Amino acid sequence: MKPRQAPLASIALFLGVVFLAGVASAGDIKGRAGDTGGGALPGAEVTLENVAAGTSTVVITDQAGAYAFSGLKAGMYRLIAHMPGFSQVARNISLATDQSTAELNLVLTVGNLQSEVTVTASRSSRDALVVPLRAESLGEETMAATNPASSGELMIEATGVTPVGSGPFQMRPRLRGLDSTRVLVLVDGERLNNARTATDRAGVEVGLVDAASIESIEVVSGAGSVLYGTDALSGTVNILTAQPTFSDRTRFIGNANGYYSSNENGLRGNLGVGVAAPKYALNISGGKESFDNYSSGGEDGTVLEDSRPLHANGTLKQVDTIDTNFGFHFKAFPEPFNAPFVRTSTEIPTSNLDGTTINGNGLVSFTDTQSLKVKYFHREAKEVGFPDFVPPQFFQGIVLPYSKLDKVSARYEARLINPWFSHLAVTGYYQKQDRLLRNVDIPVQFPAPSAAFFPINVMRLVINSDTGQKVKTQGFDVQGTFLTSPRNVITAGLTYYQDDSADYRTSSTQTNLVGQVVLGPRGPAAVVFPALVPLGPPSVTQPTRVPNATFSDMAAFAQDEWDITPKVRLVAGMRVDGYKVDTEATPGYNIAPVVAGAKPPIDPATLPNPNGDSISRTAFTGDVGLVFKHSDKLSFVAHYGRSYRHPNLEELLFAGPATIGSIAPNITVGPEKGDNIDIGLKFRSSQFQGSLS
Repeated sequence: MKPRQAPLASIALFLGVVFLAGVASAGDIKGRAGDTGGGALPGAEVTLENVAAGTSTVVITDQAGAYAFSGLKAGMYRLIAHMPGFSQVARNISLATDQSTAELNLVLTVGNLQSEVTVTASRSSRDALVVPLRAESLGEETMAATNPASSGELMIEATGVTPVGSGPFQMRPRLRGLDSTRVLVLVDGERLNNARTATDRAGVEVGLVDAASIESIEVVSGAGSVLYGTDALSGTVNILTAQPTFSDRTRFIGNANGYYSSNENGLRGNLGVGVAAPKYALNISGGKESFDNYSSGGEDGTVLEDSRPLHANGTLKQVDTIDTNFGFHFKAFPEPFNAPFVRTSTEIPTSNLDGTTINGNGLVSFTDTQSLKVKYFHREAKEVGFPDFVPPQFFQGIVLPYSKLDKVSARYEARLINPWFSHLAVTGYYQKQDRLLRNVDIPVQFPAPSAAFFPINVMRLVINSDTGQKVKTQGFDVQGTFLTSPRNVITAGLTYYQDDSADYRTSSTQTNLVGQVVLGPRGPAAVVFPALVPLGPPSVTQPTRVPNATFSDMAAFAQDEWDITPKVRLVAGMRVDGYKVDTEATPGYNIAPVVAGAKPPIDPATLPNPNGDSISRTAFTGDVGLVFKHSDKLSFVAHYGRSYRHPNLEELLFAGPATIGSIAPNITVGPEKGDNIDIGLKFRSSQFQGSLS
């Protein structure tokens, strides 16, 4: 018995056959490029992009400013005119049949505005004016004007993006009020997010892509679950790195760039070499960087920050350890949190970084319509500090001795396969993230009465721990673009990835005596020792908080873009994901002490099997968007999207102590879901562009 063919594919095939049956000859697009005074612009560069296939053709206007493209098939096209000293002009046009012709005269205005294009919002290059979501691209001009110290510093230039954290590595994006693993970060369209990254007080380390490797950053606000799956609740950030391109003749390329910042004595240098030819291109680059602690505030020696008034008025409090548990009011044994401090130095502690980067890219053309791109990327950040995560500003120290990313990928592309199958892209990749997090001197303070109640010893445990996280990811992506009619493009595909996560942890606990409460002649009295008194050597253990586990996702998606009329565009998509979490028996992963004595008791059905467990979920998401193109300068957009985020491994499986109390695993934690509605307008002229949403 033959498998049933998907209805969508059948319709696409039927329309394609009907379309082919009616072809006779090829159409053309022609016109003239001129300035605002009516004068011709000879030598202007005019590019015609085939929207469905992703191909482009460039011509140069003649002495009369005329251009022409002939031999065109029916379909959607984008026309861009550019000349040095003038702003770009872009037009979207559809040829209804192979015999259709169109004449477009393009008027260029003095300026330097570029017409915005987004790859991320549709998984293919699209004019941002006809995309129903807010999409912003930060390119070379923004990079030059910002001169960012890090990729995170560049991201916050986008409207609606605010920073989380600070420093040359720790700054991350917050988009529409959400951050961490609720923002999906891609690198060249491939996930940087992984299933092991903690959600609380952490997030995707965008600093794993150094600023010198970035060509542009695209930020798409709104639910991206249909195209990219889990984590894209508030939006998607796509970091696009520099890629090799073909040349009309063999050229050898070399480049060097440097960066210096006097604030943190920051240095960065990069060197690159390459070759470009008509059939192949190759580039290799590498760099190093070093940033000391940065400075912020006024002048050294002055009081820049003083928490003592907050303690005086009761905004901040340090509760006495004995008072909390026994009712004696000594204020002699304050908890180790919220310690009063006065900041008189502009230097922000532990905001440093040392890093290295290696990039290798190769591109080869098999035919005029087939190519293969391979990429290798290595990034290592060392001695990374968490700004201000050090006593007394914070109750403990946190540092990142290293965070590494190694990645290899290959992408095969075929274009113009036949009149209805416009583009095929097959990508495979493997990456490894290796990270070590060090917690320094975590204090845990509590009273311990003797057998006779008095004396009551006040104990402080000082815990130091190293937690290593190794996540290996393998994945592939198959994407096809189908021109089912001259005004209808369907993008569909399959995607799969699997995160293999393994932790390793060493914990050292030193037990100290802070003081005692003794029973004196007038009642209980506090005796505070001048220094912590160690009680024996440190205790070293190797507990595991998250067991070895895999997180996988197999998904199918389809998005339809239909120009109902030249002014009205409908965009709709659907996606189905099959998520699976598999755990294995892991030495040191012990749930029993965490749940023992819990009030109310913890339901055993919510706990993972320590010998190994399996969790599966299926998710359906969809979206629909409408674009009304009032003119080539103004469009009105509306979009509804369903967002989805699957719990990560830490949220499902973490078992162990937290800052206060302990966290128990819960494999029944459900996904986060959202309904996203966007309404807005987009405006673009030769001198101004913007959007309101």
